[in-house]
Amino acid sequence: MPGAGGLRPRAAAEERSRGARLARWERGASWALLALAGLVGAVTTVDAWRDVGQVVPGFALMETLQAGPGGVGRGAFEPFDLIRAVNGREVASAAEVRAEAARHPPGTVPCSSSTSRATRA
Repeated sequence: MPGAGGLRPRAAAEERSRGARLARWERGASWALLALAGLVGAVTTVDAWRDVGQVVPGFALMETLQAGPGGVGRGAFEPFDLIRAVNGREVASAAEVRAEAARHPPGTVPCSSSTSRATRA
């Protein structure tokens, strides 16, 4: 004898059980994605707070001494230009560029930088 929706009572119960399992799985996946998004947000916030009060050279600088790509202001630099010297002093690390920037008053930009252009294929 057909039950609700034209299914037999046992088939209808199996269908409801399968739907409940799927709903639990979807709910669990949603919570897992929400937790992952919260973790990414927390890590990003901690990383941003770590930079507060730090001296920056006035342009995006990667640890490889290249001008960073993206929407951040780079001044006269093109993305991935290699910074070789700042104010006539050769630099070998990003820390040296930051130290040179720290020697100047806040809000001023180092006078000159020597770069080599990245080749584009």
